[in-house]
Amino acid sequence: MIDGNKIYACSPGGGISVTTNNGNSWTPLNNGLTNTNVWSLVKTGTNLFAGTNGGGVFLSTNNGANWNAVNTGLTDLHAISLTLMGTKIFAGTGSGVFLSSNNGTNWVKVGLANKSIRSLTVSDTNIFAGCFDFITSGNGVYLSSINGTYWTHLDNGLSKLGIYALAINDTNIYAGTSNGGVFLSNNNGTSWTQKIQGMTNAYINSIAVSGTNIFAGSEYSGIFFSPDNGVNWSEVNNGLTNREIQALLINGDNIYAGTNGGVFLSTNNGTNWSVMNSGLNSDTYIYCFAKEGSNIYAGTRHGVFMSNINDSIWVPINNGLTYKVNSLAIKGTNIFAGVYGGGIYLLTDTSANWVAINNGITNNTINDIAISGNNILAVANGDIFLSNNNGTNWTDVNNGLNAGWIESLAINGTDIYIGAYNGVYFSSDTCATWTPFNTGLPPTYINHIATNGSYIFAGTDGFGVWKRPLYNYNACNMYISPSSIINESTPSALDGAVNIYIHDGTPPYHFTWSNSDTIQNISGLASGYYDVIVTDSNNCQTIASFFIRNLSDSTYWNCNDTLNTNTVDTCFSFIPDTAYIYSFNFPVSDSISVKWIVFSQDTSQHGFVTVTYSIDSNGCYIAVLSIECAKNIISYFYDKIYIENTFVTQINTSHIPFESSSIYPNPSNDKITIDFASYLTKNKLFFSIYNIHGQLLLKQPLKQEKTEIDISNLAKGIYILRLNNNEKTEVVKFVKE
Repeated sequence: MIDGNKIYACSPGGGISVTTNNGNSWTPLNNGLTNTNVWSLVKTGTNLFAGTNGGGVFLSTNNGANWNAVNTGLTDLHAISLTLMGTKIFAGTGSGVFLSSNNGTNWVKVGLANKSIRSLTVSDTNIFAGCFDFITSGNGVYLSSINGTYWTHLDNGLSKLGIYALAINDTNIYAGTSNGGVFLSNNNGTSWTQKIQGMTNAYINSIAVSGTNIFAGSEYSGIFFSPDNGVNWSEVNNGLTNREIQALLINGDNIYAGTNGGVFLSTNNGTNWSVMNSGLNSDTYIYCFAKEGSNIYAGTRHGVFMSNINDSIWVPINNGLTYKVNSLAIKGTNIFAGVYGGGIYLLTDTSANWVAINNGITNNTINDIAISGNNILAVANGDIFLSNNNGTNWTDVNNGLNAGWIESLAINGTDIYIGAYNGVYFSSDTCATWTPFNTGLPPTYINHIATNGSYIFAGTDGFGVWKRPLYNYNACNMYISPSSIINESTPSALDGAVNIYIHDGTPPYHFTWSNSDTIQNISGLASGYYDVIVTDSNNCQTIASFFIRNLSDSTYWNCNDTLNTNTVDTCFSFIPDTAYIYSFNFPVSDSISVKWIVFSQDTSQHGFVTVTYSIDSNGCYIAVLSIECAKNIISYFYDKIYIENTFVTQINTSHIPFESSSIYPNPSNDKITIDFASYLTKNKLFFSIYNIHGQLLLKQPLKQEKTEIDISNLAKGIYILRLNNNEKTEVVKFVKE
C-alpha cells in the first residue's frame, strides 16, 4: 500500500513493514499486532487498517506505530481482504463480507455468507468480490451496488474458478483465478474473456495494472507481463530468485513484488528485479510463542528467539538446537521445544545449551506440547507421548486412538483434548481412554484447539473456528436432520425452504441461521447454502448445513476421447437434483463394452452410446460408467468430461497415477491405507471421501507418504475417494464391507 512517500508491506507471519526510500530499507510496525498473518492493508484519513488471517481487523491511528484489534461484531476473524467506499470499510472473510461504518468500532455481516472472500475492490458505487472455495459452486466474482446487502454472481464466461485477485483500470476489470489464468471484463462483469496467451502457469495470486501494462503474479512461475491489456503475456523473472508471488504494487515507474522470499523491485517494467530486504526478516516464519514472566519466546524455522516485553529486540537462544521449532511449553524454569524431525529438546536455567530428551519418543516430528500438573504431553503425527518426570522418559499413550495426524493439544483441569485429522477427542483419565468430541463439527481436520475454561475452540482447515461449551460431555448428543428441503423453482423465485427436526435435545431451542433467521423452519429462500446453530436449554449446541438447489439448472456431459485396451482413465461428477432430462454421449469403438449403471437402470451398448433418463426427487445421484475389455473392468469411470452450466460438485481427473496398489485393502471393513510415495508433489495433497449421493463425508490433507484412514464408522456400501493437489485430481472407488 502506498501513502505519500511511504510504502507498506504486509506478509503472512511477518506482519507489517514500512519503507520511505523505495525499499532500500524496511522498518517493522508490529507493536500491538497480536496476529502477524497480515493479508491486506487500507487507509482512510489518519486511520490505517490491517486485515489478518485469524486475528480479525486491527486499527492504527499513528501510521502503524501502534495497533489495536477492532473486531466487535466480526464473527469470522479471517479478514483476508479489505476495501474502502467513502467512510465505509468492507472486510472479506472466510464466511462472507462484513461492513463497518464507524472506523471498525462495530461490524455487521452484509452478504455472501459461507463464501470465502479472497479479494475485494470498488469501482464508484459497485463492490466486486472474488471468491474461492473447495466447493466450486461458491467460486467466482460477485457484484453489489447497495453496500453489500445484495450480490449478483457474475459468472458468464468465468466458469466455476476460484478468484484470488481483482484489479480495476478504468472500465476494465481483471480477475486472477485458480488454474484459469487472467480473465477480463469491460462491461462491469456482465461477461468475461480468458486472457492467457503466453502464460505457462494458470494460478494467478495477484494483479497490478498501469495503463495498458498488466503484471500478473503466479504461484510458482514468477511474474507475467502484458503490454496490450492481456492479449499476450511473457515471463519477466530476471533477478527474481523467489517465484512464489503473493502481491504486486505499482508506484510510478517502480514495481514491487511481494514473494515468499521477501520484496523485489523493478524499475524497467519487470525486465530486471532486485531484492529489497534490508531490515526485513523475509525468511523468519513464526510457528509458536510462549511467555514466562516478562520474557517472550518465539519458535521459528531457525530455532528459538527470546525478547523482553519492554523492548523489541529478539535474541537467538539456539545452542544445540538446529531444527524448526513447532511448539514451546514452559514448566517452572524449564523450556520444552517440540521440533520438526528432532523430537523434544529441553533448556534449563542452569544450562546454556538445549539437550534432546527423546527416551521413549518413537516419532520425532512433534506438533504440540502442553503441561498438565506434573504431566508433560506431546503429540506427533498419530502418537501421544506422556512424561511425568520432566521429560526424562516418555510413554506412548495413544491407547487405540485412531485420530489420524494430531496437530494440537489443549488442557482444561484434568481433561485433555486433542485436535486431529479425524476431529477432536477427549480424555479425562490421563489418556487411558479417548472419546470423540465431534458433534456439530464439519468434516475437516482440526488445525488448532484451545480452551478458556468454559468453551473449547477448534480451528479448522477451510471451515473457520468453532466452539462448544465444556460441560458434561455425555449430556450433549443433540443432532439435526431435515424433515423436508424445497428447492428454488427458477432463478430469483425465492421459494426455497428448509424444515428441520431436532433429536435428543432439551427444549426450548434457540435457532441461529446464516441468513439471520431465528426460527426452526425457514422459507422464501434463494438457492445456496444455509447453516443453522441450534442451542438447547442445557446450552448444548449442534450445527448443520443445507443446500437449496435451483431446479432450472441443466447439465450436459459430452465425452470425446478414445479409450484403448489396458488404458485406465477415470472421472466422475455429481448431478443436481432436478426433474429435467440429461443426455450423455460417448463415441467408443466396438471392441470396448460401455456399461451405464444408474441405480435401477443397467444399459450395455456398443458404438455411439446415448443414455437419457430423469432424476427423481430423492436427491443427488451419481452416474457411473464401467469400461470392459476382454471381460475385465479396466476403468470405473470415464475421462475428459466437458461440462456446461451448473454443478453441485464437479470433480475432473487427470495426471495423478492412482494405481490399485496405492489404496489397500479394497474392499475393507475398518481401515484403508493411501500410499502415494512415488506421486508426492510440492503442492499440498488432499483427500476427500464422498458417498454415492455426492455427499462429502470427510476432507483432509495428506502429510505422510502412507496415511491410514478409519472407515469403521461408514455404512456398508460403495464410496468415492478423491485425491487432488490444486493442479491434478484423481478419483477411485472403494468398498466398505
